[in-house]
Amino acid sequence: AYLNTLCGKASLAVQVLQNSEKLRGTGDSAAGSGGTDLMALMGGPEPSGDTVLAGSSADDALSQYLTHQKDVLGVDDIILLSKNGSIIATTDANLKGSFVDPDGVTFDRAKSAIYFSSILRDQKKKNYFTYVAGSIVDVSGAQEKIIVVKLDLNPIYKALKNYQGMGSTGEVIVARQDPISKKIALI
Repeated sequence: AYLNTLCGKASLAVQVLQNSEKLRGTGDSAAGSGGTDLMALMGGPEPSGDTVLAGSSADDALSQYLTHQKDVLGVDDIILLSKNGSIIATTDANLKGSFVDPDGVTFDRAKSAIYFSSILRDQKKKNYFTYVAGSIVDVSGAQEKIIVVKLDLNPIYKALKNYQGMGSTGEVIVARQDPISKKIALI
């Protein structure tokens, strides 16, 4: 249940960002155009100001927006990419230039649906994480940009390593089914 909730939250975060007019580049946010800013209604902490824009433009509005969304949606990082993988904006100050597709199929599969990448491990911090990606499309349905959300999986691994109450034979198996090949991979 905990894993389903976390994945559902990440999927919802990508959907919110996919539908953002500010990220589509089709206009101002809802609040700026006289509508209701739904994210402001949800509340959340003040933006932490750690967004980095990849371009030379000082687009403070996009910077503040991504940082605010990161805090409100409760994700580790948000990365906005061009359709070829060049970083447009990110909340991760360590990312610059192009974003390397984490498992070689993320960008392609994100074109048609929200896609969860393979689980990765940061070798320095020893943290587990995954990327959740989806496309931002224009009015004709053509892919315009890719939105990538980084999701921290350490709370799940911490819960899985707690053997209390399982007795001597308790096991937990976490698996993932590839949506295209339908093969099941143990995580």
